[in-house]
Amino acid sequence: MKLSRHGQSAFFCFFVSAFILASNIYSETDTKNNSENEKFAEAEKLLTDFRTRQKALSILASLAKKNKDNNEKYEAKALLSKSLREEKKFDKAIEVVSDCTDFVKVSKNSTFQYKSSYLMAFLEAAHCKAFDKGKPAVRESFRMLDYSENNTETIDKARSQYKYGAVLFDMGEFSKADIYFRKAIETANDYLKDKKDKTSAGDSKQMTGTNAWQKLKPQIDELLFLVSIELLKAEYGEGYGLYVKAKTLFDEKSYESAMVSCRDLMVKHPGTIYDHAVRLTYSNCLSDSGNVKEAQKELEDFIKSAPASPYCGEAVMWLGKKALEKEWDIDKASRFYKQALAWFRSERERKDVTDLYSVPEKVVSVSAPQGPASSLDEWYRTVYRKQSPKEIINSRTAPWYADEMEKECLFMVGFFLFFEGDYDKAKECFSQVKSLKAWTGIFRCLMQNAYPMQY
Repeated sequence: MKLSRHGQSAFFCFFVSAFILASNIYSETDTKNNSENEKFAEAEKLLTDFRTRQKALSILASLAKKNKDNNEKYEAKALLSKSLREEKKFDKAIEVVSDCTDFVKVSKNSTFQYKSSYLMAFLEAAHCKAFDKGKPAVRESFRMLDYSENNTETIDKARSQYKYGAVLFDMGEFSKADIYFRKAIETANDYLKDKKDKTSAGDSKQMTGTNAWQKLKPQIDELLFLVSIELLKAEYGEGYGLYVKAKTLFDEKSYESAMVSCRDLMVKHPGTIYDHAVRLTYSNCLSDSGNVKEAQKELEDFIKSAPASPYCGEAVMWLGKKALEKEWDIDKASRFYKQALAWFRSERERKDVTDLYSVPEKVVSVSAPQGPASSLDEWYRTVYRKQSPKEIINSRTAPWYADEMEKECLFMVGFFLFFEGDYDKAKECFSQVKSLKAWTGIFRCLMQNAYPMQY
């Protein structure tokens, strides 16, 4: 049937109207999805600050209650449940994900559109069940974890293995947890490598699962670190484990977390070598967080309470350094460095406190210094190596320690004397550096390269 000109015009108008209506509906849906994405991202950010945590939980609760299925709904459920579980509100945590226990939806053969995000909530439900006092719930938790590991693939499988490890970690099964975390990393790396080999270079950033893995990997790394600390505690004692934890967190610039570990160590193991060894780390955390005055007071109190500590001299040096860098007080800095120099020189003769501050025998090997503090590069410039968090360095564990500290003090005291115009005494300080073993080693190395036949 052929339409008349009027009919053609009416049909065209109908078609255009339908197209505009459909476009508006799609646009509204797209805008709504973007809005929910933004809300979820906002909640994730707010969760990182305890002052805005409750607001974040309210946003997540609102997204979790949506009737319509979407990724944000299930991701919100998982994150909300996790947050409540971490607050030990287990009943509320399990209630949030109580409708996310369908085994079929998480299977690799499932056609459910939001399978990966649903899996997050499913795994969180399994985690919550593991905290139930009843044996049936715990058995159900491991049944869910077994199923998800064996019936998922790619990043979903890695996520399942990570969650299995997280549950084992919370149950104190640290060695088993370590195995699952490493399996998760291996699964993800194998998948991403295989995917990268099959994807063109221009599209490699758009590979399925890359973004999910970028979010998951830091969580695995964090728990792997905590597992390593727990294993250290089991083998070498809690004090050493807390010491390594505090030093590692400080190196990563996680100052708040490092200070928590420092305080935990100082309260649980007062007066031990670990307590004294971590005092400078604690003061550095305070100083780098902007609390310089508090850091100075901490060390001043430490020096008064433990004048025989093998870390006392270094603490005095630290006070001199801060007096110069933060207060610009040259006289005060000079007094501290002169005091530290005298301390290190008298330390060489001290034998009475060796046993009091010695490293426990079982920790001696693992905490031993890994070499001198400084060496020369190919251009004969002095290079200072980075201290490992596992090392315990003082005049009793490292034969070069006192020389290194004394060398630094002599340079600084000489600088202050030069600044004051006392050039003869400044020269005397600088000359004394050459007699130290730390300097002699460097000098000999230089001469061996310059005159190989004579040295």
